[in-house]
Amino acid sequence: MIITVDDIRKYRPIAKNIDAEAVNVYIREAERLDILPAIGAELYKEFSSLGLIRTGNGEALTDDADREIFSGIEGEMSADLHKFLNGGEYTNSKGELVRFEGLRTALCYFAYARFIRHHSINVTAFGVTQKYGDLSTPIDQEIIMSQSREAKKIGEEYLRRTLLFWSDRQKDEGVKPRPKVRRFVAIGD
Repeated sequence: MIITVDDIRKYRPIAKNIDAEAVNVYIREAERLDILPAIGAELYKEFSSLGLIRTGNGEALTDDADREIFSGIEGEMSADLHKFLNGGEYTNSKGELVRFEGLRTALCYFAYARFIRHHSINVTAFGVTQKYGDLSTPIDQEIIMSQSREAKKIGEEYLRRTLLFWSDRQKDEGVKPRPKVRRFVAIGD
């Protein structure tokens, strides 16, 4: 997967006591239904098979924004691919400085939109139920749908800006839309 539940938690609140697998279902759906069609199967395969880089003490290597750094290619990921995935700044074809959030951020919002819409629904041996804790108060379905639509809209805008970055890079610098990369295997301590 391209992101984890902890990536989503950087943008929107998800309780720590929610099992990651309960969220991973929606991450996989968002990857395959929202991201894959937008970037194509080859680039999706490259990003979804990236490996987490760990330091000598086992902690995840992070960038200045405290985002985990992933790499599945020999050497370092190109600056354009890293920006495509994680966001950044660039000068567009009109000479304007543009800031965009990147594919991972867009994916976080798509997965979150799916999660909040469906997470309280459970299929049991007795039928479909909606679970509430002892101290919880159900939220009106209209509010849930509104929050879901808002998150999806944010994801769509972040994805649009990310794809504009990639398009500008292809035009200005001849970047191939589906770059070929070499894999490596890291052997730990």
